[in-house]
Amino acid sequence: MEKIKAKKILTAALILAAGVIFLIWSALFDWDKINTYQAYDVGSIVYTKGTVTKVLDNEVGKDPLAPGRMLGTQRLKVRLTEGRYKGDEIEVDNILSQLHNVYAAEGSRIIVCVDRPENVEPYYTVYNYDREPILAAMVILFALVMFLVGKKKGIRAFLGLAYTLGLVLFFTIPALYHGFSPYIVSIATILVSTVMSLVLLNGVSKRSACGMIATTLGTLSVGLLMIIFGRLLHVSGFNTTDADSLVLVNQATGMSLYRLLFAIVLISALGAVMDVAVSLTASLDELIAVDPEMGPASLIKSGMNIGKDMIGTMSNTLILAFAGSGMTMLLSLISFGYSLRQFFSSDYLAIEMAQGICSTIGVIISVPITSAICAWLLIRQKRENE
Repeated sequence: MEKIKAKKILTAALILAAGVIFLIWSALFDWDKINTYQAYDVGSIVYTKGTVTKVLDNEVGKDPLAPGRMLGTQRLKVRLTEGRYKGDEIEVDNILSQLHNVYAAEGSRIIVCVDRPENVEPYYTVYNYDREPILAAMVILFALVMFLVGKKKGIRAFLGLAYTLGLVLFFTIPALYHGFSPYIVSIATILVSTVMSLVLLNGVSKRSACGMIATTLGTLSVGLLMIIFGRLLHVSGFNTTDADSLVLVNQATGMSLYRLLFAIVLISALGAVMDVAVSLTASLDELIAVDPEMGPASLIKSGMNIGKDMIGTMSNTLILAFAGSGMTMLLSLISFGYSLRQFFSSDYLAIEMAQGICSTIGVIISVPITSAICAWLLIRQKRENE
C-alpha cells in the first residue's frame, strides 16, 4: 500500500513538473522567431507609474450624466516612479471626458504614457489609474477566501486556476496569433489545463482520471457542435466583433481567423464542463464510499439525478454570462434602431446563441458521460481493492 501511494505521489510530481516546465518554456519562447507583425510602431512609447505631486490647474465641473464624475481639464505635476524615467518631474494636461475620465488629486497614483521619439520633444498623456495594487489585493483576497473555505483543496484549486490563466496567456494566445491551428492549440490547452488542475486538486487517482476523461469529452463535444452550428449559421472568426483588426494579422502571420471561433468557444466552455465533471465525480465517489455495494446501474442513475440540478444551475450561469457580456452591444443595437428581423439575422446573435447553446449542451452531455465513466472506473477500483 505504501509503495502504491509513493508511486502515485511520484507520478503526480512528475506530471506537475512537466506542466510547469512547459509553461515556463512557453513564457520564455521567442514566438516572434516564427513570424512577426505589429500594427503600429510603439518602440518610442512607454507606460510608466507616476504620483501626482501637485494639481497646477483644475478647471472641472460635475458630469450631469454621472454622479460623482467630473468633466473638464487639469494640469498636473507628476513624479515618475519607475523604470528609466524614475524620479523625473513632468507636467501633463489631463482631459476629463465622459469616456476617458481619470480625475486626479494630489497623491493620486496614475499611469503615464511617455512618448519620446528621436529628435522630438517628449509627449506625455495620462493613460489611466494605477490599478495594480487593488488588482493584487483582489487576487490575495480571492486566494484567502479559497483557503479559509477550501483549506488545502482551496489553495490547490487556486493554483490550478493560476496555471490555466498562465497557459492561456503564454501559450494559447501566442500560438494562435502566430498561425498554429486553433484546433490543435485549443485541444492542447484543454488537455494540459485539465490534467494539471485535477492532479493539483486530487493527485493521481481514479477520481482524477474520471474528471479528466469526462471534461475532455464534454468540452470536445462543445467544439464538435460549434463546427456544425457554425457551418449551418455561416459564422466564423471573420464574423466576430474584433475581426476587422485581426484581418491584417491573419494575412501577416497566418493566424487562422476563420477557425478562431472554435478555440474561443472551447476555452470559454472548459470551466463550466470541468466544474460539472469534477463535482459530479466527487459526489459519486462519496456515494460509493457510503454504499460499497452499489452497482454500475445504480451509480449511473444516481449520477443522472444529481446532474439534473447541476444542469439547471449551470445552464443559467452560461446563458446569463453570455447575455451579460453582450449587454452593452444590445443597448447599442437598440440605439441604432435595429428591427427584430435585423437582430435575429445578425452575426452577433448567431455567434452568441451558438456559443451559449453549444456550451450548455456540452455541460448537459458531460453528466451522462461522467456518470458512465465513474460507474466503470470507480466501481472497478472498488472491486480491485476488495
